[in-house]
Amino acid sequence: MKILHITESLGAGVEHFLELVTRGQAQAGHQVVLAHSIRAETPVDQLDAQFSFLARRVVLPMATEVSLQKDALSVWHLIRLIRQERPDVVHLHSSKAGVLGRVAALLSLSNARVFYSPHGFAFLRQDVSGVKQKLFLWFERLAGWLPGTLVACSATEAALATDKVGHKHVVLVENAINLGEVLPSAGGGGGMVKVINASRACYQKAPWRFQRVAQHCAGLPASFTWVGDGDWRPHEETNLHMTGWLSRADVVKHMAHADVFLMPSLWEGMPLALIEAQAAGVPAVVSNVVGCRDVVQHGVTGFICDTDEELCARTQQLIEDAELRRSMGDNAAMMSRSRFAVERLNAELLKLYA
Repeated sequence: MKILHITESLGAGVEHFLELVTRGQAQAGHQVVLAHSIRAETPVDQLDAQFSFLARRVVLPMATEVSLQKDALSVWHLIRLIRQERPDVVHLHSSKAGVLGRVAALLSLSNARVFYSPHGFAFLRQDVSGVKQKLFLWFERLAGWLPGTLVACSATEAALATDKVGHKHVVLVENAINLGEVLPSAGGGGGMVKVINASRACYQKAPWRFQRVAQHCAGLPASFTWVGDGDWRPHEETNLHMTGWLSRADVVKHMAHADVFLMPSLWEGMPLALIEAQAAGVPAVVSNVVGCRDVVQHGVTGFICDTDEELCARTQQLIEDAELRRSMGDNAAMMSRSRFAVERLNAELLKLYA
């Protein structure tokens, strides 16, 4: 098959996901093309090497925010691309590409099968006004009438797609990771419990909540590390260290020395960093949001929390109870390796495409 992937948001989790699936599809003998726009977090200097296996990579203008003029221009570019490539499959990633790409696929008169992966619905965002949330939901509902199948990355996202968006064709294909890259965690060592998060320090990930837990546990034998960087910075007097942006290999090393993975996000799709932590045998404390509650099994592989107080209490509980950390970590590793293999993801996608 000739498979065309289109995304506006090539960065962070979507970028990692696309590398996994496009590599697998290329290795399976399919011709794979990736079209994307450039965001602030897009690692432009790395893309040629990262996606060297692609038949073609195309940069197209797509704006993150709603703009009638810019969005119309993006649709025109996408129509030209689809007509030029004549793919068998068009797979759209993220909300913006999901709307514009389905319009373009329809107007291009293409016979391609169309799929759309939200990777976290835009109407779940809490960094925009209520009016914008309703507008994003309206766009999703409107686009749901266009041809195509919505591919949800978690069971909760699938339920939202059916019940709230009203999409007629929804399929669940859970996110996955390359388990071969995961190192089993040996813990922080040195008598200190290492609590980490690995993501961009932005509003969605709520790093101030991570800091609040760190301050709550300041008197305990624990260190708190945010693996990554972003716009947010911790207070100077806090017991929280930020690493800055690291290579993929260095992130894996940090995960291999983690005791607890703390993810207090405000909204998610199905976070790959959380899946990697669980696969490494690291128990997780997460907020009760889409994606996080789909990965963590409460009381078995970690804890799902509704409030900041719960995040603090459950993290403290794991810091103080080494046996609980061990048992939950063992459960998490066992669950992840039977559920989140990238081979399963690629097989399910290719079967869906066909």
